[in-house]
Parts: sequence; C-alpha cells; structure tokens
Amino acid sequence: MGPFLGSFSYVTANNFEREFPFLQIRLIRPCLSFRYLVSGSVSLRTLMPELTYPVWQTLENFLDRWPRTWPMFAFINIERT
Repeated sequence: MGPFLGSFSYVTANNFEREFPFLQIRLIRPCLSFRYLVSGSVSLRTLMPELTYPVWQTLENFLDRWPRTWPMFAFINIERT
C-alpha cells in the first residue's frame, strides 16, 4: 500500500460545511464542454478538424439548454467566511 492510498476521496456539497467550516459555497453552476470531449478530452482546439469546430460548437450551444442533464464539469464559487 502506497502513501496516497486514501488520497482519492471527494467532498460532496452535503458534507462540505462539516469538512471546511471556514468556507462557504456561493454558487454551483454545471457546465458542459462537449467540444472538449469530442476533441479526445484534450483542451486543444487544434486536435479537432477545423471544419467540424462550428458543428460541435452549435451542438454544445443546443445542449446548454438543459444544463442539469448534460454537464461534465461544474463552476464552483467558494468564499472564505
């Protein structure tokens, strides 16, 4: 067993206040990065054929209508209390 055995844990919004009493969640905004997924999960636009970029951008804008259905990432605004 290595030194990082228990390091891959996560904190849910439900137990955040208990684990970090000096911080407060101000905003959680789900976001989709469909172009990121289509490019092979690399955030470089150059890995995606340039002609297909507008197609993926249009599809991503269309899927943004349902922000709680398709998100892969979330923008979390945290404030120190």
